[in-house]
Amino acid sequence: MKSKINLLKTSRYSGCSDNKIQIALWVILVVFIIVIIIFAFFYPNRFSKMSVPLIEKMTSENSYDSETVLNTTIPTIIFFSSSKCNICKSMIPEYEMLRETYKDNPKYRIAILNCDGNNKTFCLNANINKFPTIRYYTNPSENKYKTIIEGND
Repeated sequence: MKSKINLLKTSRYSGCSDNKIQIALWVILVVFIIVIIIFAFFYPNRFSKMSVPLIEKMTSENSYDSETVLNTTIPTIIFFSSSKCNICKSMIPEYEMLRETYKDNPKYRIAILNCDGNNKTFCLNANINKFPTIRYYTNPSENKYKTIIEGND
């Protein structure tokens, strides 16, 4: 038993104090912070493509801004509705739940566009005249889409 205690006392690490370890850790921390600051200064937009924006900008009456929805390359399913369409009114809560389910998914987006008011000219240009209409935009910024459902109105 005494030999083990003597070995620990004569160990080469017995002279290393906690202050030296603490100083070494502080130096590593300061160097790490300096590297992060330099990286952030020289590469400010490095991670901008990694952050996923909110799915759509909410406006009044469950309507969404078409510019915000279509200024992306993320595949997007758009539910086009009208306030005059009773089927659309009954489907909106289901699409709201679907949109909430996929809001954190960076691969897909779910959008709801009310073709009354702010989005009326966009819907006319996109030839949306039947409600409800659901389109799958593979690349919304290039207007590439496939119509999934087109209403009877």
